[in-house]
Amino acid sequence: MKHYLIVLIACLFATFAQAQNPNTKWGKPSQTEWSLQAWGEAPDAEAVVLNRTMNVNYQISRQFAAVSDVNTELTISSIEFMGSNNENSNVTVTYENKLRIKILKDSGAGYANIDIVYLNEESDSKIYDEIDRLRVAVFSQNEKGKVKRRYLQNDTFTSDRVNAHYKVLHIKVPDVKKGDIIEYQYVLTSARPAFLYDCSFQEEIPVLYAKCDMDIPGFLQFDMKVPIHPFIKSKVSASVIHPESVMGDMQAPKSYPSNHYEIEGHDILPKGLDLQRNDPNVEPAKVSTAPVKDMKMAATIKGQAVKMLAPLPEGKSHIMINPK
Repeated sequence: MKHYLIVLIACLFATFAQAQNPNTKWGKPSQTEWSLQAWGEAPDAEAVVLNRTMNVNYQISRQFAAVSDVNTELTISSIEFMGSNNENSNVTVTYENKLRIKILKDSGAGYANIDIVYLNEESDSKIYDEIDRLRVAVFSQNEKGKVKRRYLQNDTFTSDRVNAHYKVLHIKVPDVKKGDIIEYQYVLTSARPAFLYDCSFQEEIPVLYAKCDMDIPGFLQFDMKVPIHPFIKSKVSASVIHPESVMGDMQAPKSYPSNHYEIEGHDILPKGLDLQRNDPNVEPAKVSTAPVKDMKMAATIKGQAVKMLAPLPEGKSHIMINPK
């Protein structure tokens, strides 16, 4: 009994430390992450999301900056001028995604598998999202504390079509066991400035830390749907985006006002569990006891004249943990 209490206290301490000070050094799991054996509020969880981040940035070409007027009304023609495919794009969006998962039980090995849903128009080979710098690493620790790292070869991943607009990349991680930590990193480039991928803060397993950071030019106005949850905080601040520079260009750089969104969450229960907290930092009146639903950041471009090109398929997210 005494040994059980020591282990339980150690697990609770590791969980608290992870939530308060998430490890942002990718490629090197922390000792706190290695010590985590269970999560207090979902002790039967087979795996946990230790950290997930999505950084969204816009790149604006000099050509667009030279002739565009950011004060004009956003219309179909102005969106088309920004570009809609990978050959005429004047405004592109990059998503830098990072995800770290720990397997807590051998039965949870399937949670190491993820799906990435991305644009790939079947009818037009010029319209697609480009995935670069994809890297998947598995970290294992032996009884002496020595860490071994192995990388998965990208040619082992498979893809298939979801519909006429989207494909899904299946990343299946073999030979995963209890205690392993898996990291996924990639950059996706999109030529659709009027579309934003979602960012999920809740999964079938606990999410100890998640953050979505977006810098969006002011001439693009989105209706932002941010999860309402006592452990998810969001803020918006004014920022500036500079167009890409050109070698030898002596012209004074033009800049665009932007809205910088930061959405940060921690200690999110798995889907289907009620929010029953005993956190001294949260007022009881603010703690919901209803099941959490649709805990993701989603955005829709404003303006009736603007038609969104190929929204995500029903029931799909950009990144999905797929234990099946």
